[in-house]
Amino acid sequence: MIESTASVAQPAPALQRPARVLVVDDNSDFIESVSVFLRLEGYEVASAGSAYEMWRVLDGYEPDVVLLDIGLPDESGYDVARALIARYRGHAPVLIALTAWNTVTDRMLAEFAGFDHHVAKPYDARALADLIARSTYRVAT
Repeated sequence: MIESTASVAQPAPALQRPARVLVVDDNSDFIESVSVFLRLEGYEVASAGSAYEMWRVLDGYEPDVVLLDIGLPDESGYDVARALIARYRGHAPVLIALTAWNTVTDRMLAEFAGFDHHVAKPYDARALADLIARSTYRVAT
């Protein structure tokens, strides 16, 4: 007799390593507070204060999620998102705009640039953690 897959509970994937989050923002205090919170939530966190610094971090770090400010000092977050998508060619990390830029136009521009989500500053830490958890899965290294 063949067992129906509908009646068999499928186990959740094993948590092999914490999801990796890269925080990119030009405000060092903001980076610190978000990073501390995410580490307490069990994530591995790296950070960068500019687009230039982010590219250097990415040479040795493969994030599952990138929290990216739109108003970076050296490059638009929209341009950075498009470049990340091109770099990863269909396997880009989850891109979350975490920004004070929160008009309808800003949200549309984020969507057009390829962001998966848009979170306005000031942000709700619990809601952000839940969004990251829903957007990622933990994979084996």
